[in-house]
Amino acid sequence: MINLSKKAQTEVINEIEKQASANIMQFSTVLPVENYANDPRIALTSVHFPKNFFKEAIFDKILKPLKQISPDHYYYPSDSLHLTIKNIRLINDPPTFNEEDVIR
Repeated sequence: MINLSKKAQTEVINEIEKQASANIMQFSTVLPVENYANDPRIALTSVHFPKNFFKEAIFDKILKPLKQISPDHYYYPSDSLHLTIKNIRLINDPPTFNEEDVIR
């Protein structure tokens, strides 16, 4: 399983490098920020917070074993688990969305 995972990761990285070198990125990137506490940018993103039984299953069956293998990584606490459905508007200051975008 590790070899398949490594192969899939390598394929993703190779595709990103190919798109970047051809200047045809099919995703957006955001520059790092030095001071997140005072970052005025706002994004519009659709997220889903799973029901507790699903979060518990993710924690028990996925995160707990991962923590045993790699305890130095950051793992979301179960009450913060979420799924990002779609980034609707990229982070920006001032925001590039309006009330209609929020309603949609």
